[in-house]
Amino acid sequence: MPLSAAFLDAGRVEAIYPQHRELRTWPSWEILEHVRAEPAVMPHDEMAGQITQALGGHVVSISAGPAGLTAALWTQDSFPPWYHVVIWSGSLQAMTPSQPRIWGNPCWSASGVLAVTAFDGIRRGIVTIDPGDGRTRWWSRPASSSYRLLALAPGGQDALAVRSDHDGSAWLVRAVHGGADHRLQILRPADGVPVRVVTWSNDGITLEGLLARAGDSGPQRLLGAAAWRPGRRPSLR
Repeated sequence: MPLSAAFLDAGRVEAIYPQHRELRTWPSWEILEHVRAEPAVMPHDEMAGQITQALGGHVVSISAGPAGLTAALWTQDSFPPWYHVVIWSGSLQAMTPSQPRIWGNPCWSASGVLAVTAFDGIRRGIVTIDPGDGRTRWWSRPASSSYRLLALAPGGQDALAVRSDHDGSAWLVRAVHGGADHRLQILRPADGVPVRVVTWSNDGITLEGLLARAGDSGPQRLLGAAAWRPGRRPSLR
């Protein structure tokens, strides 16, 4: 799977894999160049030091944006690692609130749109961040999939992302505002087992999980993993 990506302009995107990199057209995804990957460079160490000196905690990744702004993935505690995106320009400019739970590297578009992935129950959608005050807004909130955001296109209206679906499949997609994704390349096939997202609530705590059922009708074992959402009205779906 790709590790990261960057748009060179409105019509070309570079995808970085562990052993190679690909230059492709956007959004048609035709390959232009395939070369061996060079060793990764870890920039921004000095800026990460400035942020941790001012705020404490830990900086996981940094993304440089326009107009001298930088977005850093920051957490106060090493565990549990609930992250905020910090907007930095010599000093703290803004920080995302505690909700939604941020999880993923921030990405800038060439036009100054800032986005990151965030948890929505057990799924990860994409939110945009206002660099002025840190407020977030859902950009794409899938019902049964999760994103790993790789890069925002120059205008900020679409993005390159890895989308993992509830059936076990994974795709490189052109993610579009509102969730109308376009599949570009399959990365992992589906498991072939019916899976659906289930939600249940009690006493103001909402749990979500994935329910997979085998093809036969006999007794089946249940293995579950769930995430809770505080403050929801009790309901069962």
